[in-house]
Amino acid sequence: MDIIFKIMYIVFNSKKIKKVCENFELAKKKHGEVVAKSLIKRLDQIKAFPELGDFILSRLGHCHPLEGSRKGQFAVDLDKKKRLVFKPVIDEYTKVGELDFYKVKKVIVLEVKNYHHG
Repeated sequence: MDIIFKIMYIVFNSKKIKKVCENFELAKKKHGEVVAKSLIKRLDQIKAFPELGDFILSRLGHCHPLEGSRKGQFAVDLDKKKRLVFKPVIDEYTKVGELDFYKVKKVIVLEVKNYHHG
């Protein structure tokens, strides 16, 4: 009997963020060792869930929706200040307010940022 693991698929907003997220040494140089370790861990955690709804419900990294100009985006804590910001990949016909997070199987990483400052 074959065991099939379902994981969430992660894509990146730019080549630059992809490089940082996929290279520990580069992440460490840019954000420091604590954030780099946490970044790798959070990405692994996201991938470990089959749907975004399950990841949100887990509350790992204090996953929370953002508001205002960032509505439709989510953040997870990397340290006391920096967050990994991502959003669900949805089709063009789905409105954010009508989205079923248990059908989302792909997210796009937007940035690593302290969006509370400046």
